Amino acid sequence: MISALLSGDVEAGFVRSGIVEDWLAQGRLQPGQLSVIEAHPADPYFPLVHSTRLYPEWALAAMPHVPMEDIRRVSNALLQLNGVLAKRSSLSPLTRPRIICQWNWPPALWALLPLRPKT
Repeated sequence: MISALLSGDVEAGFVRSGIVEDWLAQGRLQPGQLSVIEAHPADPYFPLVHSTRLYPEWALAAMPHVPMEDIRRVSNALLQLNGVLAKRSSLSPLTRPRIICQWNWPPALWALLPLRPKT
């Protein structure tokens, strides 16, 4: 998407959080080369540029037969990955994970309303 924006093939697009920062760190994108529409202010717990509310990018679910203790162990292990992932990333690690426990599809769609064509 960023390549298409830079080449002028498209006028607007969506990318997952962290993509803009990765491109900047790699020198593939220069600061100010693209504009983020209605970007939210910087957040110390989520330092990536974003223009929508925060929603989980990766969902984790358990089947009803999985014991709650196993679910807790897996969840806790995933939350401990923060330091491991930060070593592989050009981004600074999040100091505290932000956990979003509930998600409804309609609010995600409402975030798109400001981008629809005006008639």
